[in-house]
Amino acid sequence: MNSLSISYPDVEEKLSQLSEREEKFLGLLRPVYSSAERYVVSLAKNREEARDILQDALVVLWQKFDDLRDTSAFKSYLFTVITNLSRHYHKRYNRFLRLEDGVAEEIESTSPLPDRTTEAAIVKDALLKIPHRSREALVLYELHDCSIEEISRIQNSSIAAVKVRLMRARRLLASHLHISPVTQLIPESR
Repeated sequence: MNSLSISYPDVEEKLSQLSEREEKFLGLLRPVYSSAERYVVSLAKNREEARDILQDALVVLWQKFDDLRDTSAFKSYLFTVITNLSRHYHKRYNRFLRLEDGVAEEIESTSPLPDRTTEAAIVKDALLKIPHRSREALVLYELHDCSIEEISRIQNSSIAAVKVRLMRARRLLASHLHISPVTQLIPESR
């Protein structure tokens, strides 16, 4: 009895293209992934939300990857998707009932939070008090070395608006941390 050898050249070709596409995608993602991860954590209310936003951003990026014309814009595109998804999550979050001031602090926690006393947690809490778009601009500029022009594209706003957001965010952050504001509030272009 002869064994049948069935060949599927179309499927094999698609699989080889898929692996090339995956390699290209991962090659662009690897250098910026940790920066994107830190960015989404700085925008999110908690780690679970950050994971959800980052996962959704990667799905969107993967689905739209073939539409990306300029691979040098990959980082900017990733940060734009994260920013938009973060806004979407916050809009959805704001629809829920909020507790009055002080009520949340009175509820006893069932798990210890030792990292709440660290400087990073204090800064994160202060950052979360800053309006969302100003916080985005500050985090992108200061922590992720995005230029003002890149931030204006990510936020879909003018360069002047980004500069104002940066100035206001720095002032508010200094106020929330009870420190004197930085003397140079308007950034030089990167």
